[in-house]
Amino acid sequence: MGKFWRCRQCNALTEKSSDSCSKCGQPKLSQSGSAAADEHNATVAGVAGIVVLRPSGEAIKAGLNRIHSVQDLRLRVAAALGCYFEHVTLIPKDSNGHTDVLVDGTLLAQLPNKELIAVTSPVIYRRTFEQHCGRTGCSNDYTCNCLERIILSPDLRCTLISINNEDSNSSLSNTQVIQWDVLVGSYALHDGVVHCSWDVHAHRKFHFEGGMFAKPLHDSSWCLKTRTSSFKWGRIELPHCKPQFAQHAVISQLHAKADLLQQDIFAEIGKDDLRHFHMQWFDISAGVSAQLLKDPLKSYRQRLRETTEHAYQAFVIETDELPIAMAQAVCQWQRAPRDIEASVLDTCIGGSVGWDIDNASIVGVPLTVQLAQDEHPQPPAGGAYMWHGHHASYGPAYGEVDGKMSELLDLIGTCG
Repeated sequence: MGKFWRCRQCNALTEKSSDSCSKCGQPKLSQSGSAAADEHNATVAGVAGIVVLRPSGEAIKAGLNRIHSVQDLRLRVAAALGCYFEHVTLIPKDSNGHTDVLVDGTLLAQLPNKELIAVTSPVIYRRTFEQHCGRTGCSNDYTCNCLERIILSPDLRCTLISINNEDSNSSLSNTQVIQWDVLVGSYALHDGVVHCSWDVHAHRKFHFEGGMFAKPLHDSSWCLKTRTSSFKWGRIELPHCKPQFAQHAVISQLHAKADLLQQDIFAEIGKDDLRHFHMQWFDISAGVSAQLLKDPLKSYRQRLRETTEHAYQAFVIETDELPIAMAQAVCQWQRAPRDIEASVLDTCIGGSVGWDIDNASIVGVPLTVQLAQDEHPQPPAGGAYMWHGHHASYGPAYGEVDGKMSELLDLIGTCG
């Protein structure tokens, strides 16, 4: 640094001839005495004497210079432990547990107890999609509901579950398609984006079609999918994702008539993701207009801004012309409520947290799916032909589909 010395309070450079910082006015400190400088900075910030311990009592060596709040300290502790800051909870030593969790906005200088315990635990994020529309002619109604959750563990392992439930009914037939996807792997976190590397992607499909054009029921076994089938779950954007790295910012800048299939973000999209079980309704030969995604994405972002942190919003699509996989690739995830996390974290199979064999659920999501049932079991007085709610007449004789948990565990077990 030559003729200058660096202030350890504000990091500014000041000429050696000066006894105080030219920017913040702090007195000159010995640059060779880093420990003394850190102690000075800690005193200024009100964190002198703070010690962060593991539950075992071992001290965590986290840098305490230039921090002021509990959130600042959580970030430093997470960096020292090599995990995401949301994994870290700070409580005073000898406290009553979770009821005494320190709030992020609390100033460290205001803490009466300077000895803290850092507890690490997995965190859960979730999102849902609702796609629905209706068409004239044969009175077609189409609905697709998708529920997804992911659990991120401090050891950088992750599990994701997605259940996609499609239902279409008309005056002539009823079609119901359910798809399960369960992925297990590892992740890295950068700038609020979780980059997942999936070791296992298990998939299962149930297809029932009844009525005039009935087809045999198809209930497949669990199978392993290729990497291209996982593209929409390779990148998980968390609520703290920096705007310059968010995919919604990329989509918002596209021209309304731009073809989504020509964008880099969808370069790995596969045929399974472009499918629609009414193929005659869905034609991608002319591309997929960006406006179809821009509209629901803008609405979703707006509702997120207008609701509280714990309120939950679904990504709603009011057309069947947009493949739901495109929405999955850009939709931000939301933190699950703490009561959901607490119940899920109490379950495990072997070393897999969030797996519950007794209730046949993964990350709190039951594998058993309820099939659509008609609210009016009898047709209206006008006759049955134009009655487009034929679940009671054309649906299967049972109201739910088993998720085959044991079969899934056997398949994953063979993958090592």
